[in-house]
Amino acid sequence: AELARTLWEQADPESPFVPPHATLTIGEMQGGTAANILARNASFVFDLRCPPSVDPDAVLAPFKSKIGLLDQQLKNSFPDTGITINQLSNAPPLSPQGLEDAEAFVRKLTGDNSPAGAVAYAAEAGQFRQAGFPTVICGPGSIEQAHQPDEYIAVEQFERGALFMERLAEELKVEHK
Repeated sequence: AELARTLWEQADPESPFVPPHATLTIGEMQGGTAANILARNASFVFDLRCPPSVDPDAVLAPFKSKIGLLDQQLKNSFPDTGITINQLSNAPPLSPQGLEDAEAFVRKLTGDNSPAGAVAYAAEAGQFRQAGFPTVICGPGSIEQAHQPDEYIAVEQFERGALFMERLAEELKVEHK
């Protein structure tokens, strides 16, 4: 709760993201076999999502420091115990700076002239950008229907996606002589 409050308080008031701050959620917890038996193992998985202006390593540094101290305390009393942190993924943010040509290319194919926007969901696009590839997130469906029990993509969205791919193939084809 303390970290969530800190992240909320540090939000950039000019942020285009909703929410405008970094978020940390615990999505899975596992451990133990019964209430009256000490758990042999326990684990939880958390998800930290940061806007481009927030360094995830800086957010996690106090947590990792505290885990290190707790781990040593446990090992001092019970040498066969311990706490480990395993990073499962890293999806860096995608910033639009320097992507104007890629954005214009995708807009040409889609016909979309709406104002550029920012979204607060994770994607691998930031990794491609870090590797030096101009990257734009574009695809069928709506985030409004994603990650729900009845998640779906409308047929019309698939049709628009297929048309996009046809336009992309046409734009990229090379004539062989």
